[in-house]
Amino acid sequence: MESKLPNGWADTNLGSVFTFIGGGTPDKKNKDYWNGSIPWASVKDIKSTFLRNTQDSISESGLKGSASNLAEKNDLIVITRISPGESAIATRQTAINQDLKVAKLHAGMTPVFAHYLFRSIKHSIREISSGTTVLGIRNTDLKEISFPLPPLNEQKRIVAKIEELFSEIDTGVASFQQARRQLGVYRQALLKKAFTAELTADWRKEHPDQIEPAKQLLERIRQEREARYQQQLDDWKTAVREWEAGGKEGKKHAKPKKPKKLDPIQEATIPGEWVAFPYGELCSIVRNGLSAKPSGNNGYKIARISAVRPMFFDYADYRYLDCSSEHAESYALRTGDLIFTRYNGSRRYVGVCAKYVEKDIRLFPDKLIQTRPDLPSLDSAYLELALNSGCSRAFIETKIRTTAGQSGVSGGDVKLTPVAICSLPEQKEIVRRLEAQFEAIEQNEREIDAALQRAEALRQSILKKAFSGQLVPQDPNDEPASILLERIRAERESAGSKRKSLKNNKKKALK
Repeated sequence: MESKLPNGWADTNLGSVFTFIGGGTPDKKNKDYWNGSIPWASVKDIKSTFLRNTQDSISESGLKGSASNLAEKNDLIVITRISPGESAIATRQTAINQDLKVAKLHAGMTPVFAHYLFRSIKHSIREISSGTTVLGIRNTDLKEISFPLPPLNEQKRIVAKIEELFSEIDTGVASFQQARRQLGVYRQALLKKAFTAELTADWRKEHPDQIEPAKQLLERIRQEREARYQQQLDDWKTAVREWEAGGKEGKKHAKPKKPKKLDPIQEATIPGEWVAFPYGELCSIVRNGLSAKPSGNNGYKIARISAVRPMFFDYADYRYLDCSSEHAESYALRTGDLIFTRYNGSRRYVGVCAKYVEKDIRLFPDKLIQTRPDLPSLDSAYLELALNSGCSRAFIETKIRTTAGQSGVSGGDVKLTPVAICSLPEQKEIVRRLEAQFEAIEQNEREIDAALQRAEALRQSILKKAFSGQLVPQDPNDEPASILLERIRAERESAGSKRKSLKNNKKKALK
């Protein structure tokens, strides 16, 4: 059963109320078309109610030589591809690309009301959008979306009430966002305290017998490296004997290299009892992953680059790679491995690492770096924390290089990264304390996120009431929306008869 319209309202559709004008992109190869005086908007610029700035600009020749069109000041710009339904109000003349449309208003309708209207029907727009990789809505489908139109005077009352209520919500949201930022600052402060021994100062006083002097710690790690090398040598000799007994089929195993002398790094930010080492000297493996391109839905799981974030490995973020079992075994990650990002579009995610806990056979691509810190005096959970902060992160930041929009570090940079080492009991105590504090922080973040979600749900509830006639009272003296629709129709017909061709429009001088 259809719901009854509020008094004075009228059923209509977007195509009857708005005139939609598409956009385009000037030729990227033509330098004369770009970096001109005309703002040129794309999806990435539509972020809030008003569009004040764009990342790109085009010239007048770029506008004339492409399918791009201008939105005038106070026109509504609507996204129709990628995130269809989002909108923003142009604050000046702005050209648009093919993923946007200008929604021209008529008969005194305000752009703010139109913006809230599109916010209220955003989910309806996305429900009828389609696309395998990029979601988009066809112009004909967009025009056919129906909605109830209130009288013009009631539209103004609706906007005033929405803005009053949204302002109250915005105040609360700003407080939650500030609290979230403060939690981030607190997390960084904890990490700083952890790797300057301030976090465990009380523990160190209570457990002096579990603190190793720097010289003793250095000697212990040197001995463990030598023992690891001897084990590698024994394993190699066994493998060679088996290879010889099998008729020398296949390649002979490479002899392990004797580790060079381990010397500490002078690092002013660490306590006197701690020692800093080049991270690569503590590892038995530091290497890039597979360069083969993943495809399809069969084969072995291979982690995406985005699976690695600071102190977090996303096990659900993977693709498939079809390769031999021998190849898979050779490039499989193991529990305790620390995986570094070698390249990323964002500097903040370059050279960060996450600990891997084995769940299945998981391979890694060449833009990730596998490391294996497998000495008995090292706790991989401690190293994961240390290598993402303090002197380690500061060193990585100095090594990041940017080429063609991609920032990166090399395996050599990771090997040279200084990492502060303390006694194993203190490593474990640092991990215990940080994990407890981080869990409390994450619980607070979850509560903040839930509050922000409730705030967004409240906005949607307000919009739903607004566009069903329940937010403000109807006034019987308001001119009915049916008359407004007649004026819109007449205005559009008049504009259509006078409208010049798009080609001639573009030849006009910009105001």
